[in-house]
Amino acid sequence: MEENAAFIDDEDDDDDDNDELTNELVRAILEASEPADPVLVALNCNSPMKYFRIYLFDVARRLWRALPLCTEAALGVMPARLSVCACTLHASVLFLLLSHDLPYPSDLQRVHILVFDVGRGRLALLTFNQRRCRRSGVGGATPTAVHLQTTMTDVRAVPPVLIHCAGFLCVVGNVDAVGSVFLCDPASSTYTCHTIPGARFVSLARAAVRADRYVYVWCRHRFGLEAYCVNREVAFAVFDVRRRCFSAPLPPPPGIGYDDFATAGHVLCVNAAGLPVVHSPGRRSYYFDESRHVWAACADAMPAWPEGRFPAVGEMPYRGCELYAFLDAGDRSNGVDGVYSVANPAPYVTSLMYFGAGQSSAVPLTPPPVDGITVLAGGYLRSTFCTALPPVQRYDDSFARLIHRKTRQLYDADVEGSLIVVGRHAAGDNSCSDTDSSDVEDGLEYDDDIYGYFDDYEYERSIHML
Repeated sequence: MEENAAFIDDEDDDDDDNDELTNELVRAILEASEPADPVLVALNCNSPMKYFRIYLFDVARRLWRALPLCTEAALGVMPARLSVCACTLHASVLFLLLSHDLPYPSDLQRVHILVFDVGRGRLALLTFNQRRCRRSGVGGATPTAVHLQTTMTDVRAVPPVLIHCAGFLCVVGNVDAVGSVFLCDPASSTYTCHTIPGARFVSLARAAVRADRYVYVWCRHRFGLEAYCVNREVAFAVFDVRRRCFSAPLPPPPGIGYDDFATAGHVLCVNAAGLPVVHSPGRRSYYFDESRHVWAACADAMPAWPEGRFPAVGEMPYRGCELYAFLDAGDRSNGVDGVYSVANPAPYVTSLMYFGAGQSSAVPLTPPPVDGITVLAGGYLRSTFCTALPPVQRYDDSFARLIHRKTRQLYDADVEGSLIVVGRHAAGDNSCSDTDSSDVEDGLEYDDDIYGYFDDYEYERSIHML
């Protein structure tokens, strides 16, 4: 019987509801007992260019797989002028935090999170509003509208915080220029704000989850503007999600100051003993000793980066990136726990490295099959879902070609009576028709095929939607 069919008998409705509940219960039991595979989520999202790709790296099989998410469907659900700035994977559900590409967005009165169920192939947008309370200070919220700001989004090495803990989604940001944790409740589509003890304006932050209850928040904060502020500090605190409160402030990890916090390579995680650990490739790792209330050095250090890993950037202006993610083994002794790093220093040049504690050198893995990765996260995906995803057979050069096409279309407007286009057009060709000049706008020459490149690209048609 079809899903949209009309039922006349009420008893049949009750039976169908019971059958649906039974099927959901059986599915939940089977999914809970099913083994999960460690994966890395690599995302390339560029909303102004209408580009959206998600890839999964199967760590056990060392194979890249494509996530069958329709680009047009994802961009159609996303609000205007927003892009994906962070992601997390929990129970085979991918959560994507949406924010402005510009640093310090000031109009974030709502928290937007894009949700994609990998197993069912469903896509939805969760919008969280501020929870209203009658009494001021109840649950950390105020009865009046607040001025929200996320952390810096232009520092790609330290993306905004988005984690899943105890059924809630936690985002680190600022409320009226004070560092806070936004506790988003998917059941009520509301959020509450909880001030980080001793923190002022938080510009960058990292976080980790312990025992599905405690959230370790490591952030840097300051007074005033970034360029003129002299009082800059680093804070470390623990947030209890169930009790919705912070504990007493803890000392921050040693050797990592305000400026060094923004550099790539520092990863905050929780080890098998439930202790927070800070890993930095090529440096000594530290863990927090709760009995002595101090940070102690780990016995094994992470290996350093291989020398000469960054090749010389070519003639094309290109903004490379270097992202880090930690994959926790938990109760699984599979030997995949450690730090994973994705680098893209030049067009068509990508790499994936694995840093394990106690290893003499980093282990190179299969590089990502696409340029311009902006978000990297680690997690676990059910084995049936992971093996069902199609493997990547070839390198996806559509983003690199799109970037090259846009950057090579700048022209020299100072030349009178001629239009000199840099790139694929000859510099000495001064002949320009009326049709070509009509496509020039705001110092750029726009090609019609840029906006219709999905029609002739075989990637979307070759993947079957789940």
